[in-house]
Amino acid sequence: MTRHADFMAAVRGIQTHHVVAAMNTLTPGINWRRCTKGHMAECFDEADGARATYPGLRGLDLDTLARRATARAAGQSDWRQA
Repeated sequence: MTRHADFMAAVRGIQTHHVVAAMNTLTPGINWRRCTKGHMAECFDEADGARATYPGLRGLDLDTLARRATARAAGQSDWRQA
């Protein structure tokens, strides 16, 4: 499975705006507003390459991303800590 597919599997079924909010907490300095999940997955996939646009994505924990996005979608007030 590629990193792109891993990312998409982690966020499957979660509305994009919740994923964007979670990504913004996990990748300070990168604004993901107006991005699709596919675009975020492409950036995550490219992060391992030498010419990565966002090398900070190399260490992105997909479990934490999924937890935070799911908690936000569920309306939990402490979703940033999930």
